[in-house]
Amino acid sequence: MRHNCCISGEQEVVVDDRTYLVAYECSGYAVYRPARVNGPPENCWPDESECEIVDAAVTSISDDDGNPVDDNAIWLICIQALNTDKIRDQLWDQFMQRRHDGDPDAYDHWRDDAMIWDSDPQGSITND
Repeated sequence: MRHNCCISGEQEVVVDDRTYLVAYECSGYAVYRPARVNGPPENCWPDESECEIVDAAVTSISDDDGNPVDDNAIWLICIQALNTDKIRDQLWDQFMQRRHDGDPDAYDHWRDDAMIWDSDPQGSITND
């Protein structure tokens, strides 16, 4: 089951010895299924996880003096220089924090008796 995550953040990017602050918004999804290590081998599995960026938008770029940048060439270079691994990590951290906080929309329940993934805390079963 995929769970949608939305974040906003900022990253510093260095272009030609100048530092720019790039603000962005991003959406993606995360999947996590904890390992099952007890019982018959055919009913055991390792941890499974995945986190992907689906959509991202740069909302603003400012130079090291805090002034907005209007130059399209600088925008393109800054966008290409963004560290997508850090953004993906931020999505994952938000997803895991929601799970830790007990958000029922973010917490997946594995139903051993049905052997299918159940993401609905009220108990309805969905197959993916």
